[in-house]
Amino acid sequence: MILTAREVAGFLKPPNSHCVSENVVRSGTLLPAPPALPEFKEGDPDLIPLGRVGGETGKTVVGARAADTFFTYIAGRSRYGKTETAIAQFVHLVRCGHGGLFLDPHGDALSRVRPYLEEPKLARRVVEIDLGQGGGWTLPGWNLFELRGADTAAVEARVEAIVDAFASTMQWGEQSTRAINLTTQAAGALAHAAGVLPPELAPTIFQLPTLLSDERWREAVLPFLPRASQRFWLDRFPLLSEEAITPLTNLVDRLRGSTPMTALLGQSRSTYRVREAMDEGWIVLAHPGSGGTRERLLANLLLFDLLHAAKGRSNVGSDARKPFWVFLDEVQTYDGVASGNLAALLEQSAKFGLRAVVLNQNPSG
Repeated sequence: MILTAREVAGFLKPPNSHCVSENVVRSGTLLPAPPALPEFKEGDPDLIPLGRVGGETGKTVVGARAADTFFTYIAGRSRYGKTETAIAQFVHLVRCGHGGLFLDPHGDALSRVRPYLEEPKLARRVVEIDLGQGGGWTLPGWNLFELRGADTAAVEARVEAIVDAFASTMQWGEQSTRAINLTTQAAGALAHAAGVLPPELAPTIFQLPTLLSDERWREAVLPFLPRASQRFWLDRFPLLSEEAITPLTNLVDRLRGSTPMTALLGQSRSTYRVREAMDEGWIVLAHPGSGGTRERLLANLLLFDLLHAAKGRSNVGSDARKPFWVFLDEVQTYDGVASGNLAALLEQSAKFGLRAVVLNQNPSG
């Protein structure tokens, strides 16, 4: 049988970078970078490195203008370099004076970032929330309900952030109205109680099961709540079945079962405040751990607290809103059905100085 070249062509694979044959002519990159894409120089705070682009005159490192960058999405299979790109961009931005948060569910990226932040002027800005087995568990205090002195808008934003985090983690959709309302009422009650108690007695997330299951404790809290909230706990909450509180209490109990999570979330006084991190240019390295539901909850608490706090910057002028860069690696591992809400919050927070770089393996995931 005789085949022509045209008939065989469909079965041939064009040579690529992995082709090791020496008898293949390599033409190299023929298209230079777009004319509007500036050349990147190390230490330039106005540019974000993108990588090398080859042309007829050789390879040039190019960058994107930070002022023109609001959201970046990087997709690619494992080992294809998306995290390496994010590490280079994050390190460059924070070393140039920008504040930022790198949320890494695996922890590998943060181990690559740390050596570039050891200089004293940089180390003073670093806050580590590392709950991995190798983190050492030297953690800040982060009480979600430390709200004394906060205005009504800040209290409502914190409650909404907590509810969004639980909904995303537990995959509560529009059908889960009872669970969402119960979480809203419980978080709101603790937030109002924290507003009148001394800072050293502020309730933490671990008082959610106490509020829901301890009647005497709940009765002591009621006088500090708004009238509408009191009516819920007096009239409607007793009508719920015992199983209604189980999803919420079980997840909080699982948080308490982790020593580092208890150390992070169980202190009444906070040393980590995301609004302060944004306004003062902190460098936040967050590794919530990977794999489990409670780790996804912590990642979502960090993320939604950040997004709602960014919206709270509406009380300051636009000139005072420092850009704050958040890098979300492997976002599919902790973003659940609330992804639509996440996308909306990202869009709204852009005007308040938040800049986001989102990475995952599959665009449809």
